[in-house]
Amino acid sequence: MENYKNHGKIKTAQNEIPVDLATMTAEISTAENGIFIVKDGRVIRREGPPSGFGKQTITWQDGKPVHEEISTTSKF
Repeated sequence: MENYKNHGKIKTAQNEIPVDLATMTAEISTAENGIFIVKDGRVIRREGPPSGFGKQTITWQDGKPVHEEISTTSKF
């Protein structure tokens, strides 16, 4: 999806956090659990495993995050 400018901020996808282009900073809420990935000036919020139990693995290549793997577990 192409980037678009919006009042000095950049936002490209539903789960992206707006970035202030002048300062290259973003504001996040600490009231919600989640993982934030910063890549190439973009901040992407990722949800945890849907069941609430499991693990997320981020694969890095050439110093950048490139893939995410989510595995879930069930608690009895």
